Amino acid sequence: MKNSAVAVSGFLAVAVSLSTPALADGHEQPDMDPVELYSCTFREGKTMADLDALDARFKKWADKNNKDHSSWRIVPLIRSTEGKFDVGYIGSWNTGKSMGAGMDAWAANTDLLPEYMATIDCGHALMASAEINAPNGPPKDGIVWFASCKVQDSASQELAFAAHKKMAATMREMGGKGQSWLFYPSLGVGDPGMDYYSVVSFNSMAELGEAWEMYYNGGGWKHGAAAGAITQCDSPRVYTATAIRMGPQD
Repeated sequence: MKNSAVAVSGFLAVAVSLSTPALADGHEQPDMDPVELYSCTFREGKTMADLDALDARFKKWADKNNKDHSSWRIVPLIRSTEGKFDVGYIGSWNTGKSMGAGMDAWAANTDLLPEYMATIDCGHALMASAEINAPNGPPKDGIVWFASCKVQDSASQELAFAAHKKMAATMREMGGKGQSWLFYPSLGVGDPGMDYYSVVSFNSMAELGEAWEMYYNGGGWKHGAAAGAITQCDSPRVYTATAIRMGPQD
């Protein structure tokens, strides 16, 4: 959402997120949680049914070996063919220590890990997640969107963070139900060409549609216009999200 991109920067960036804060004096450093992202394509002859079976086994494994881990499988819903992938995963932990222990345990899994590798070919990156507005936490199943955002040269990350917090609060006051975070590149991303992802989740497409109406026809865009001078986000890619398991939530 932005120009499309710029205008949407409001709905999106605004309705939800921001940029990695080396926050200035007087600004509180937000807590960061480690989040992993996978984007995958099926290997020849493999289908979603193969992943259904593997994901069910993964849940049982994680219940014993990676208890702090929450994970969702995502499938493209509204996305152009550019950079398209078949399926993705979002995984999160509450602490870096839990993340490291969980990754060690997964790397040592000589049963399930090779089967995943024989089913899907994936890119893998680690992000640092900061909550913008998520009073109810992420839904177990629902809709999630990602938009790539960049702070304007004339602005700063702390200004962007404040702008997103303000816009998210405005959308909430209007009745919006979206939960929002910022994902900052951490490990494995390389040169991302952006400062962060704006990530928003909804329980359903109906909730997303309500937010769309509030932004475009309910006056939300007026509040989002100022944010575009600080940070700009591209058009969000929308995915269905299905929870594999939910670890403890802070």
